[in-house]
Amino acid sequence: MKYFLILALGILLMPTARSQDLIVTKTNDSIHCKITKVTSDHIFFVFKKNNSYENTLIDRAEVASYQRGFFKTTEIPKDSLPGFQAFPRQLIALNSGFSYDPGRQNAGHSPNFESYLDQLRSGFHLEASYIYYVDKSLGFGVLGNYFRSSGNEVNVSGTDELGNPITTDLSGTVNVYFIGPLVSLRFLNKSQKNALILNTTIGYISYEEATTYASEIVTTGKGLGLSSAVGYNIGLNKNISIGLQLGVTSTLFRRVEITNEGTTTEVRLPDNERLVSSARLDFSIGLRYHL
Repeated sequence: MKYFLILALGILLMPTARSQDLIVTKTNDSIHCKITKVTSDHIFFVFKKNNSYENTLIDRAEVASYQRGFFKTTEIPKDSLPGFQAFPRQLIALNSGFSYDPGRQNAGHSPNFESYLDQLRSGFHLEASYIYYVDKSLGFGVLGNYFRSSGNEVNVSGTDELGNPITTDLSGTVNVYFIGPLVSLRFLNKSQKNALILNTTIGYISYEEATTYASEIVTTGKGLGLSSAVGYNIGLNKNISIGLQLGVTSTLFRRVEITNEGTTTEVRLPDNERLVSSARLDFSIGLRYHL
């Protein structure tokens, strides 16, 4: 009898259906609504009354039956439901720009190598991230970036592995890959189109420096890395914005492997030394897509 009553009311009311769910009371009243919660004692729902939306509840003892998704159409907008917050929850960001290592050069390098090392300080980076915001201000996601720099000098005077003086070309590249989980703080303006963003990531970083001078020497390091950034997004429309960002990316490991002429040796970096471009500033501009 209960299911027959629901079916009969549905057939009669389908042409004028204005909501998604249906509640039938024991007094044979039908309520077109959006059910938001069902407990053992009550049914919570939203319904339209006098061109406005109200949140209320009904005692289960007064309900003959209810059915979710009974009607194919709905008139109750999502923003009228309890707990709804109108803000973009997902953010996809793509960045690119200039990177620079402002640190001092390590002691022990030949003065003839200074120009080459200065070239390795600066390069370019690419970055991509995805963030899901659990509320207006706090989000979690994943970030990945890639950095590359290169240097080249001709007729550089120095010594070979045996200490013999040589003059030859010097060239090399630095490649750094980084990926990790991200925590984001967001401060939206009143229109929610512009936002100040603070991101922090601790993850896996891979460093490789390949240098050719008489022979090829490859220095590699893998371990924990840190990336922090502050940015400002300028909204162009509801979904697209342009972002300006300043970030810092650095390695946290102290041991590297050096390969020369097929022989690999593990080396611990002295406390007063670090890898070139292993701590850098990233100046970025990019696109953001909001969902």
